Amino acid sequence: LFRGASRPKAVLGAGSGIAAVALWFGSTSPTSGGAASCSSCGGSTGGGGCSAASASSASKPELAQRRTQLLIVRHGETVWNAEGRVQGQLDIALNDVGREQARRVAEELRRLGITERVDAVVSSDLVRASETADAIAELCPRAARLQDPGLREMTFGTLQGKLSTDKEVHACRSQVIAAWKDGSDIYRPFPEGESAADVVSRGMISLTAAAKMGSCVVVVAHGQLIKWCAIGMEVGEALESQPECAEAMKGARVQDIWKARVPNCCLSVVQYDHGSGRFIPEVWFQDVIGKEAKDDTG
Repeated sequence: LFRGASRPKAVLGAGSGIAAVALWFGSTSPTSGGAASCSSCGGSTGGGGCSAASASSASKPELAQRRTQLLIVRHGETVWNAEGRVQGQLDIALNDVGREQARRVAEELRRLGITERVDAVVSSDLVRASETADAIAELCPRAARLQDPGLREMTFGTLQGKLSTDKEVHACRSQVIAAWKDGSDIYRPFPEGESAADVVSRGMISLTAAAKMGSCVVVVAHGQLIKWCAIGMEVGEALESQPECAEAMKGARVQDIWKARVPNCCLSVVQYDHGSGRFIPEVWFQDVIGKEAKDDTG
């Protein structure tokens, strides 16, 4: 299950957002271009550098024949995002800001010429993801529209509905996330909730299923699920072994993913290779709608 990414690295929160994403859809070759600034560390990618940057050298026709391009979008803002309240799998709708964000990310995808070739738009069945996906699907004339509960946000159990600033919530999250971050126990769940391993397992299954729906598929999901799938792709099979996981979680690229913002309606681009069953990340967490988008993935 935990077959991770191939060795080429992905651009992580780099450059000017949509410009970094546009690299993969315009006439520019994935291996061309100058230095870009990485928002995670502030350094130059040098056309291939910050522990998170550099792209696959395969040509677009080759990719089209044996790979699916997944465009992974986080849902738009909700009232609870704005309040800093833990949502998890509670079903909270978009607010007015979130609806506008969904419209804007859909328009950016159209402007890049992507919407015309999208074969499917798949989302979590939670309304905040579903509403965001509906806005994108409206601009994708030939796309099937599907929902997959496996793309739901992490279940935070007893913490759901509480403010992130609550002392009990902060203490609990700090303890659980510390065990995940150092790889000592990614199977430790939130009280009455899920573990990181749980989320990676179902998330990767759902992303694999989405990749089989066409050559270009939009997936709309949630912050923690997207971030943990990114880590899962990087760490790969090491997640299944505690000693190996602890070592892998120390890696520079995993640490960069930890530090990166995952704002509302950010866009990630991942290739799925059908022959090997592996995911090849290209772009992670690009803020394509502006700095006002919130990141509450903590």
